[in-house]
Amino acid sequence: MPRPRLLTREETLERRRQYYQAHKEEIISKNTLRNQLRVDARRELLSEFPCKACGNNDSTVIQWHHLDPTEKEFELFRTAWPDEQFWNEVLKCVPLCANCHVKIHKDMLCLLPMNL
Repeated sequence: MPRPRLLTREETLERRRQYYQAHKEEIISKNTLRNQLRVDARRELLSEFPCKACGNNDSTVIQWHHLDPTEKEFELFRTAWPDEQFWNEVLKCVPLCANCHVKIHKDMLCLLPMNL
């Protein structure tokens, strides 16, 4: 029995385009749900850290502050970034409660240690 002919690259891409167009809503819905679950899991994990400034450990108010705004590449919970990119961005941040975070941005609080 003869082997079936392999598809060319162009034929494969065309079939993928057709499949995507026929299932577009389902694919987008699944991707959106998967990304939201990933973001929610990361948010929950990182909410367990207490505020670096005052020690508040209320997970509902913990935010992540970039120590050096010039190194900020993206907001942590905006979308489901790839794992390596996400964790590299987390390493540039410190956990702060909402109150301390606002105070830092209004220059009412400094994270530098007193004894330098």
